[in-house]
Amino acid sequence: MQFAFGAIVEQVVGLSPEAPLIRRLLEHYSTFMKGLVSLPLNIPGTPYARAVEVRNYSKYIRGQISA
Repeated sequence: MQFAFGAIVEQVVGLSPEAPLIRRLLEHYSTFMKGLVSLPLNIPGTPYARAVEVRNYSKYIRGQISA
């Protein structure tokens, strides 16, 4: 997954996959995917609740990349 994500970032966004912001985005993406396949219990500490948090934070990061 890391290789595919890095290739997409490099080709589409034009940033290095090694950039700290992109690494953080990959970590958040992994957390989001774990929450996507979990039970939808929005209780703190569950994979779903972490995925909801990460989704909101990822919106902020996307804004930083496009700015």
